[in-house]
Amino acid sequence: MENQNSRLTITFIVGSDPYGDPVFTTKSFQNVKGEAADVDLVQFVQSFVSLQSLELDSATRTNQYGLI
Repeated sequence: MENQNSRLTITFIVGSDPYGDPVFTTKSFQNVKGEAADVDLVQFVQSFVSLQSLELDSATRTNQYGLI
């Protein structure tokens, strides 16, 4: 199985609803190279978030693999 590509999803808190629950928005980056090291993606997320006025909730990497 070869890691073909990855997706990086960054979730931000944009505010709260009338009940006080957080409201989220996401920014996704498609076709991230599968060979990219996690530490490099963490550095990217930290740099990207520093340019935002929104609060970071989470950052997730999703890998896609070819089976056949």
